Amino acid sequence: MRLHGHAYFNLLSFLLSVPYWSENCYKQFLEHFPYPVTLIAEPNEKVPSAVRNGFKNIFAVCPDQYIYDLVGEAPFPIAATSASYFGASKATTVELGLRFFDGQVSYAVDGGKSKYGGSGTLIDLTVEQPAMLTYGPVSYHDVIKIVPDLKLPSHMRK
Repeated sequence: MRLHGHAYFNLLSFLLSVPYWSENCYKQFLEHFPYPVTLIAEPNEKVPSAVRNGFKNIFAVCPDQYIYDLVGEAPFPIAATSASYFGASKATTVELGLRFFDGQVSYAVDGGKSKYGGSGTLIDLTVEQPAMLTYGPVSYHDVIKIVPDLKLPSHMRK
């Protein structure tokens, strides 16, 4: 994912206002990106209101190198949502996503069938201590190496 030729890694600092985001943590995260983890964060003042769409927080994700390269070819920034409605099954192909939204989508990035199936790993950086909210293809044990004080809420502990 790129913004006018800037790498995704720079995009994180361009978009996100994360007081937690220490230089060391940031560098470690960048070594792993693209990475199938979604970050919830407050957008900084550079994020246009059209991207915020009235919401307080934004999600940042780039699941793999293919999507990174594909979106990086766009001559404009891309802001997108997941291809599902809250509580509904997740779209794992572009065709299914377009069917879900029945003509409401102007453009779709076809990255092929999802490698990871439904939900992804979701990390909330808007709270005092970063928290993993959902399990996905990247485990808590993998993420804690990058975000050492990552919290695993009690409902997710086994």
